Amino acid sequence: FIMSGYGKAACYNAKNGKQIWAVDTMEKFGARQIRWGITESPLVLKNTVIVSPGGKNAGIVALDRKTGDTVWVCQGINDKSGYCSPITIERGGRTIIVQLMAKTLIGVDAETGELLWRVKRKPTPKYKIQAVHPVYADGMLYVTSGYGGRRGQMFRVSQDGTSVSRAWSDAELDCHHGGLILLNGYIYGSSHANNRGRWLCMELESGNVAAKIRAVGKGAVVYADGMLYTYGKSGRMGLVQPGPDSMHMVSSFRVKKGRGPHWAHPAISDGRLYLRHGGYVFAYDIKAD
Repeated sequence: FIMSGYGKAACYNAKNGKQIWAVDTMEKFGARQIRWGITESPLVLKNTVIVSPGGKNAGIVALDRKTGDTVWVCQGINDKSGYCSPITIERGGRTIIVQLMAKTLIGVDAETGELLWRVKRKPTPKYKIQAVHPVYADGMLYVTSGYGGRRGQMFRVSQDGTSVSRAWSDAELDCHHGGLILLNGYIYGSSHANNRGRWLCMELESGNVAAKIRAVGKGAVVYADGMLYTYGKSGRMGLVQPGPDSMHMVSSFRVKKGRGPHWAHPAISDGRLYLRHGGYVFAYDIKAD
């Protein structure tokens, strides 16, 4: 399932690459183009595929997973897409889709498409970029964006899931677009301007920073088997041991082939680490002996 930079939501057969269905969200839902192109990973949820076209009357939509037909449309968001991918949380006996749009944080009932809450981000996201998906645990929802300032905020979700309230904000973890990992009550990610690309371990409950390391510099992260796989914008790949008292980089290597920024997120599947840089894709065996 793919959402293209031009707002085309599509389903392809993973074995042979044949297109099964496609929906032009600009034509059908009034999706509005954003500066660097619509950028999100669709959320597959039961029999639906969730995408965020950011239309004036169709901020988020649910499409039938098999046909692409419209299941529901969430209205009232009135915000463009913000380069972010949605997540789901469970609260108050309901499944809630949480998404960061260009300037807002929203919660949508996954069954009906009802807009449960819409919160304006403060300060307003610079360049209308909110490219880091939220992280959530036990009623605590953390969001952040890049470019310095007090960009990080933790919200408490009400018991019934119908509202949120701000709990604290921070000027430490202004993650740009490399993603966050929530592990055992701590958030891991790289800073952008506030800590000059350092990697942080921050407590979700309080916002206190437990550890900072230089590591590979600003970049993207993925988690597997108790370790953080960090990929810096300069092309350095680093294996990091997480933990508030034990965070350190175990080993690293450099990706030398390919051109352009090292911004593609790493991926791990069946004991292999996949990286992309420019026109190259690399696969590494990371299975234990």
